[in-house]
Amino acid sequence: MNKLKDKKKGPANQEYPPKKEKKEVHTKRYSNNSSIINSSGYNNSGSNSNCNIGNSFVRASENGTAGEDNIINKIKELNLVLLQNKDEIGSLRQENEAFSSQIANFVKKCKELQCMCSERETDIAKLKQNEKCLVQEINKRKKEKGQLEDKMKKLEQEGTSKSEHISQVECERDNLTKELQKRDKQINFLHENIKQLEGQITLLRNENAKNKQDVTNNLKKQNEINEHINSKDSKIAALEEKTQKLNKVVRDKTEENENCKKKIQQQSAKIAHLNDKIQMLEKDQKIDKEKIKKYIDNIKSLKKNNQKMDERSRESQMEEQRKELEDVIFNSQVYKLSKKMGTPKKSANSSSISKMANSVKNAKNTNGGGTHPLLSPNKRGDKHPLNSDSSASSSCGGSSDGEIVSFSTKYNLSKNVSKGADTTGKKKK
Repeated sequence: MNKLKDKKKGPANQEYPPKKEKKEVHTKRYSNNSSIINSSGYNNSGSNSNCNIGNSFVRASENGTAGEDNIINKIKELNLVLLQNKDEIGSLRQENEAFSSQIANFVKKCKELQCMCSERETDIAKLKQNEKCLVQEINKRKKEKGQLEDKMKKLEQEGTSKSEHISQVECERDNLTKELQKRDKQINFLHENIKQLEGQITLLRNENAKNKQDVTNNLKKQNEINEHINSKDSKIAALEEKTQKLNKVVRDKTEENENCKKKIQQQSAKIAHLNDKIQMLEKDQKIDKEKIKKYIDNIKSLKKNNQKMDERSRESQMEEQRKELEDVIFNSQVYKLSKKMGTPKKSANSSSISKMANSVKNAKNTNGGGTHPLLSPNKRGDKHPLNSDSSASSSCGGSSDGEIVSFSTKYNLSKNVSKGADTTGKKKK
C-alpha cells in the first residue's frame, strides 16, 4: 500500500505547465501556423509570382524590360518575410519538441497508472479471498460456539451428578489418610537410613583423607626413588609394582566413593520427591477438611429443619387427636340425650359404642402406644367416658342428669389439657 501511495504521489509531484501557458502556446501555435500559412502563401505567391515573372519576362521580352524592377522588388520583399519568420519557426520547433516530450511523459504516466490499476485489481482479488476466508472462519467460530454451548449444558448436567461423588471423595479421603500414615512410617525409616548413610559417609571421608596422605607419601617416595634410580636399578621394578598396586587400591576406593555419592544423590532425590508428595497430600487434606466442615454445617441445618418439621407434624397429630376426642365426646352426649329421650334402640347403642372404641384404638395407634407424655390426660379422659357409657348401659337405674354433668366436666378438663399441650408446644418453638 505504501508503494501505491508513492506511485500516486510521483506523477502528482511532476511539474506541468499551467493552463494559461498552454492557452498561450495554443495561441502562439495558431499564430505561428497562421504565419506559416502566410509564409507558405507567400511562397505560393512567390512561385505564382515566379510563374507570373516568367510570363512577365516573356511579356517583358516581348514588351521589353519595363517590368523587371517590379519583379526584383517582390523577390526582396519575400526574402525579408522569410527572414522575419525564421525566429518564429525555431520557436515553434522548440514548442513541438516540448509537446512531444510532454506527450511521452503522459504516455509513461498512463502506463504507470495502468500498472497501478492492475496492482489494485490483484489487491482487490486478494481482499475478496481474505473476505471468503474470514466468512469461513466466522462460520467455524459459530459452530465452535454451538459446540461450547452444548458442552456447557453437559457440564451443568454433570454438576448435578457431582453430589453422588461426594461419598466417593470421603472414601478416598479415608484411603489417603491411611496412605499418609504409611508414608510417615516410610519417611521415618528413610530418615534412619539417611543417618546410617551419613555415618558411612564420614567413615569414607576419613578413609579418603588417609588415602590422600598415602598418595602424598607415595609421591614423595617416588621422588626419592627417582633420585636413587641410577644407583638402585634392581629395586625400581619392585617399587613400580608396589606403586601400581597402591594406585589400583586408590582407584578402587575412588570408584567406591563415587558409587556412594551416586547412591546418596539418588536417595536425596527420592526424599525430595516424597516431601513434594507429602506437601501435595497435606494440601489435599486441608481442602478435604474444608469440604467436610461445609458438609457438617449443611447437615446441622438439615437436622434443624427436620426437627422443625417433626414438631409441626406432632402438632398436627395432636390437633387431629383432639378433634377425634371432641367428636367422640359429642357422640356420647348425643347418645345419652337420645337415651334420655328413649328414641334409640339397643342396636344403635352397640354400634355407637363400637365406633367410640375403634376411634380410641386408632388414636392410641397413631400416638405409638401412648409414649408421648402430653397425651396421657386425654387418654384418661377417653377411658372415663367409655367406662361411664358401659356403666350407663349396664345400670339403667342411674340418674341421667348427674351423668350429663359429670361428662361435661370431663369434656372441659380434656379441652383444658389439650390447650395446655398446645401452649407448651408453642413455648418450645
